[in-house]
Amino acid sequence: MNKFDLDYNSCDNEGNTYLHNAASAGMEDVCKLLLHTMSNEFINKQNNKGLTALHYALLRDDTELEICKILLSKMSPEIINIIDEEGNTLLHYLLKTNRWFDDVPEKFKFIFNKMNKETINSTNKKGESILHLAIDGRYTKVVEFIINN
Repeated sequence: MNKFDLDYNSCDNEGNTYLHNAASAGMEDVCKLLLHTMSNEFINKQNNKGLTALHYALLRDDTELEICKILLSKMSPEIINIIDEEGNTLLHYLLKTNRWFDDVPEKFKFIFNKMNKETINSTNKKGESILHLAIDGRYTKVVEFIINN
């Protein structure tokens, strides 16, 4: 608590913490402050849809890899393999929401290389693997990266 008794370990009605909001807004400095203030439970908190602050950082097209690294430095190691209520991994979210055509984004490579094989090979409730999504999105370089790694 601070002198104003603001509780940093709280959620809104959708289960989002302050860290979810800061990551969603791409506010790297605010994320750093919150990571030093919040409890581990709330740093790793999944909202009502099963999403963490890391999901929101990854979903932003303009978020640099650095904010993802900062979040992961304080989050539980197993958070990288988290699967939401629909069976989507962090990589499913990247492939469904970001649009790139020329190369494999550093965020994708970073998460892929930290994820375990079971999570990489998992399918969501629609039966989609990350390879399905990469092919459907016509992300040739991502398909090549997945197959070669």
